[in-house]
Amino acid sequence: FLGAKPDADVDDEIAFHLEMRAQELMARGMEPGQAREEARRRFGDRARVEAELRRMERERTRKATRLASFRDLRGDVTFIIRSLVRQPLFTISAILTLGLSIGVNTSIFSAVSAYLLRPLPVRDADRLALVALATKKDNLIGNMSYPMFREVAKLPVFEDALAWAGVEVALRSQKEPTRGFMLAGSGNYLSMLGVRPALGRVFTSQDADTRAPVVVLSDAYWKREFNRDPTVVGRTLFMNEIPFTVIGVTAPEFRGTQQLIVPDGYLALDAVALFDPTMRGNMENISFGGFRMMAHIGKGVTLQQARAALTQLSDEITALYPAEMADTRLVMERELRTRPEYAVSRLTPWVAWTFFGMVGLALLVACANVANLLLARATARRSELALRSALGASPGRVIRLLLTESLLLGAASLVVASLLARFSIRWLSSRPLEVDVPIDFGLTLDWSVFWYAAAISLLAGVLAGVVPAVLGSRTPVGEVLREGGRTGTAGRRRTRLRSGLIVAQVAVSFVLLVCGALFIRAARSAAHLDLGFDRERLLLAVTDLSLHRIAPDARRGVQDRILQGLAALPTVERVALGTSVPLSGNFNTRTLFVEERPPQAPEGFLSSGTTSITPSYLVTLGLKLMGGRDFTPQDDSGAPRVAIVNQALAAALWPGREPVGQRLRTVKDGPLVEVVGVVANAQYLLLGELPRPFLYLPLRQDPGPYTFIVIRTRAQDPSTVTADLRRAVAAVNPALLVYGVRSMAAHLDHGIALFFVNIGATLATAIGLLGLLQTIVGLYGVLSYSVAQRSREIGIKLALGARPGVVVAEVLRQGSVLVGIGLALGGVLAFALTRVLGSMLYGVSPTDGLAFGGSVVLVGTLALLSSYIPAWRASRVAPATAIRSE
Repeated sequence: FLGAKPDADVDDEIAFHLEMRAQELMARGMEPGQAREEARRRFGDRARVEAELRRMERERTRKATRLASFRDLRGDVTFIIRSLVRQPLFTISAILTLGLSIGVNTSIFSAVSAYLLRPLPVRDADRLALVALATKKDNLIGNMSYPMFREVAKLPVFEDALAWAGVEVALRSQKEPTRGFMLAGSGNYLSMLGVRPALGRVFTSQDADTRAPVVVLSDAYWKREFNRDPTVVGRTLFMNEIPFTVIGVTAPEFRGTQQLIVPDGYLALDAVALFDPTMRGNMENISFGGFRMMAHIGKGVTLQQARAALTQLSDEITALYPAEMADTRLVMERELRTRPEYAVSRLTPWVAWTFFGMVGLALLVACANVANLLLARATARRSELALRSALGASPGRVIRLLLTESLLLGAASLVVASLLARFSIRWLSSRPLEVDVPIDFGLTLDWSVFWYAAAISLLAGVLAGVVPAVLGSRTPVGEVLREGGRTGTAGRRRTRLRSGLIVAQVAVSFVLLVCGALFIRAARSAAHLDLGFDRERLLLAVTDLSLHRIAPDARRGVQDRILQGLAALPTVERVALGTSVPLSGNFNTRTLFVEERPPQAPEGFLSSGTTSITPSYLVTLGLKLMGGRDFTPQDDSGAPRVAIVNQALAAALWPGREPVGQRLRTVKDGPLVEVVGVVANAQYLLLGELPRPFLYLPLRQDPGPYTFIVIRTRAQDPSTVTADLRRAVAAVNPALLVYGVRSMAAHLDHGIALFFVNIGATLATAIGLLGLLQTIVGLYGVLSYSVAQRSREIGIKLALGARPGVVVAEVLRQGSVLVGIGLALGGVLAFALTRVLGSMLYGVSPTDGLAFGGSVVLVGTLALLSSYIPAWRASRVAPATAIRSE
């Protein structure tokens, strides 16, 4: 029926109908010719009837074909499941092999999706752009002032613009105060983004203009502190003991406009002045660069047009404020390309696609491994497949059967992949990042990630199964009978193919191992870089007196008592305060003015990093004083203003001259500041950075409520002093919040300095070892299969007097050839590919000999060990048993 031609059936049906009607008319006495003519007349429009009948016939044929295909597929699936259940070792091996690689692939994709693909869940996210200040010399990205934001917002190329800043507060609902982090934005911050609250409403420009004490909670804080209580709207939340009314809660998907940071809530910048009087002045000060800016590019305006307008404005602002814009310019980039932080966003695509490429290679190794397993399985089933062909199954039908099997394995591996991806995402999200703001990596196993995993699973099933399926469909019955299902031309072809897959696996796994070794070497090198300061026996903590409504004139006394209390502890060797510590990312930048204009400061001013410190800060931290003196307690507000410069700043302002005794200004037309000391250069912002100009000021002459407590402990483990630290601070003021307590080693390893390097080393190593494990398993499988095929030959050799050692050497030689070819190819690939990693490696060459040599030794050793087991088994083949088995 399925092979019948619909047109022929229709013609036959119509002819039969006309003949029967003519016979009926002739039986009534009508002449034959007249009867046939009458039959055709009564039948009507034959062309229309033929077309309708043909349509109905084709539809019935298609339905029948679909039904038959579905029945065949259901039968194939049922048969495959039964056969897979009967071979659990093969099934589990294939599913785990694919599942592990797909899981790692999915985990990396979740990061790529979060930082490179997924737009912010706000209105017109595709038109969002970040605007910032960048240094002209090294293109370092920084924040801007609020007056600059106002000027940029007026540009006609922007439809609307907003600004925001992070604000630390002492937050209290009904419990004791805790340290909180709020995002304070311009009045249109939430409305411009189209943020719809889950409860209540968002603050507006009217709230900002009236400085209304209102706050919108984030979903994370609402869940953590109020257990998602729907009656939270209208409650009072205290910020630095100032009451604010909760007017709404944002939806869970909105996490603010700053990647990695999940704030406790949102309020208007103008309202911050209710508990921080300096905010109003900061918003009018063009030199205060503490704000971030985002804008909607106007409809029909290209990014190039917007950048051109911004560049023109930047030149105009520079002409008006040359000192404030010293060595900086306005820049912009689409929001999606500024993640996770605009300052490091240029590296994000390189890092993401590097690891994405690595897990892609690991997936190819897994597919090759499963292809080897399927080739072995297809070889074992040659008799079955040949019989199917003999009974009428077409090659396409056999290919469909075998591809269905591999697709089922790929689909089953999705379960393993999902579990591993969920675990990996939780592991990555739980890694401690020692910084002073609430961090959340934002990695989720959402639907886009799940569908990606599902697509990769099916693709892996096809890649692993297509070659075995094609080869399995080409085995005639006669050849199977001649070869006895074990040897012959087809068997040798399969062996060569499996050997080729092993060579490819060795090559790819070697590349992965080299990448992992390079990242490990980079992490170790970075951990031992000369940073310019010590990292041992140092304990860090943070206090912010502005959170507790301590009057500015009383803060110095509180800080003095904290220092005295800590210095008296027997576990403390030295203690000091500073408004920042190296590699914390939170030092200030100031424009320094000199009367003489050196080559590096031709306009008479230079931008420099600054921090305010107490006496003994330098020696406590281990910064080397190269000349002059340290600060003393007498360097207070009543004494002449003094400063300490680093070597880079001294060389920039007074090249070839003695910096001690020189003078500069930290404010244009401000008081002169005398340089009393010079310290060695250190790493302040990024590892491996070029020497950066840096200025140290006495904390008593340049006060700040936000300070790091730096303690050099007598104990080797600084964490043992944590309890003493908290007790000493509580003795000064029980209400003072002490947070961010960590050792300097943790600050470096788990902070912005080395955290991502260490994570990269861990991921790269895991991916490399996964590829190596799969390669070793594949090599073992190929050699075991080869030994099994040659059991008769080996048995005869042993019966004729061959020594077992000769057999072992022969099998080992076979494995060594495959591994050697793979290592040679892998070496060429690794040499070519690792050069793109140069910008991500600290102190390590992309062609590092130890990384390459160690990978060769590791792959070679494990490969020989995996080859030895089949060789040993081959040497113990009983000749009589081997001959009888044939």
